[in-house]
Parts: sequence; C-alpha cells; structure tokens
Amino acid sequence: MENLAADIQFSQSYQPAEAGGTLAESGDHVTIHGRLEPKVCAPGEKATLVLTANVSPDWHVYRLAQEAVPDSNRVSSPTVIAFRKTSGLEYGSAHTTATVIEEPSGIEEEPTLYFHEETVSWSVPIEVPTTAKEGQYDIAGAIGYQTCTASACDPPTGADCQVSLTVGAATVEGKTPLSFSPTSYQKVADQAQTESSRQAIASKSEAIPPGKSTWSDKSLGTVLVFAFLAGLI
Repeated sequence: MENLAADIQFSQSYQPAEAGGTLAESGDHVTIHGRLEPKVCAPGEKATLVLTANVSPDWHVYRLAQEAVPDSNRVSSPTVIAFRKTSGLEYGSAHTTATVIEEPSGIEEEPTLYFHEETVSWSVPIEVPTTAKEGQYDIAGAIGYQTCTASACDPPTGADCQVSLTVGAATVEGKTPLSFSPTSYQKVADQAQTESSRQAIASKSEAIPPGKSTWSDKSLGTVLVFAFLAGLI
C-alpha cells in the first residue's frame, strides 16, 4: 500500500475542551466526546466512563485493539484505550455495541480491515469498592485512534482525558464531562502495553499457591527484572 497520509493535509493543532467534554481535530474528520456517569456513585456500585468518536462522512475509525501489543506489520492503527490513574478503583475492559465493518484491504500484511463508521462509543465499567470512602477519586487515561477513508488516512493521534468520580452515600444520576488534551498515539499505545504487563504480573502472582513467594514480597526493581526476563515488558 502507498502512504495513505500523503494525499491529505493534516495539522497537529487541536482545540482542547474546557468543560464540554469534547476534543475536535483541526481537520474535522473526527470529534472525541467523553463523559462519566452517574454524577455520584455509592460504594459497591458501578460507574461507566464513555468515550465516543463522531466520524465525518466517508471516514472511519479502526476498531479497538484485539491484542495488548499490536502487530508491527499492521498497516492500520487500531483504537487503544489505557488508564494511568484510577485512585484504587477497579475497572473492566472497554467494549462497544457499534457495528464493526470488515473490508478486504488488498494488502498482504493486513488482508482485512476492521473499522467503525459515523459514531462509535466505547464504555469502560468502573467498580467502586464497598470500602470506598466518600470523596473525589481522580481518573486519568487516554484514547489513541486513526481516521481513514478508502484511499487516505490521517496520522494516528490520541486524546488524554481526566475526570473525577464523586463517591457519596447514595448514587445520584447524571453525567460529568471529561476534560481532554492532545497526546500522541504512541504514548497511549505504550500506556496500554505497560498496563497489560502489570495485569499479567498480577495474574501470575495470584496463581502462586499459599506459602510460596509472591511478587508482593519483592522490591519493585526485582519485579521489573523478572517481568523483563519473562518478556512481559
């Protein structure tokens, strides 16, 4: 495939949202929206962080990455969502009910492309522990994505997002908009890979029988060395 980005002009400038929960690229090929609901979440309940991409006509955004480390031979850049700060809250995997379009690419390295057109929303469930105290819990993450047409693409890019979840005695319905700022696709992909490595380490630790040494018994330096030797990072 020829360089698809060569046929379009793209500006790296953005218009960050202040309070509206929106980030729009200067090329207007996609607008990213975000919200957290409910307005107040009681301990033991679940909140949902929603990221939405409104894509321009004739353009599409690629589906959520199906692997922690994308194939280096991939031509397209899949959507990636990662969190770097959760304030002790537990969160699940992002998911969407939007239709995934499959289309032959004619490219040997990536025979089939998987993408969404028009509007797609990804929801991330967040569980508030029953022991959580009332107050504000900061959440910070990012979404990386790429928009294309059948013959041209924008460079992969990303949007950093931040919001605070209010934990109270009783759940109060409502929505809190996310604050966005620009970031690079590579930074989001790196965050996702680091997150996957930590989860893999935690999973291995939980599988160790009682009485055996666990990762929690070791220093951070030791953990990182073992992770590197195991190919986790």
